[in-house]
Amino acid sequence: MEPDPSDRLSRVGYVHLYRDKREVPDMKIPAYAQRTALFTDALKEGNISLKIVNVTLADTGRYRCYVPKLDCYSIVELVVGE
Repeated sequence: MEPDPSDRLSRVGYVHLYRDKREVPDMKIPAYAQRTALFTDALKEGNISLKIVNVTLADTGRYRCYVPKLDCYSIVELVVGE
């Protein structure tokens, strides 16, 4: 997707990056450090769900999951209420 200057998550950055069977924390957006996890045991069954903990209003917005090996992605909109 083309970057949207009004959307902080459209810039290049990662909420969670998993590569070569391990998490790559160095490329993670600092605000998500130690707040995300994959269900790694379920990856082989096709479950690529991402868990975000301690969610705040600042987490509201679009999230894109991209799987390079499959060259596919999915976009979800996270809505956080008070």
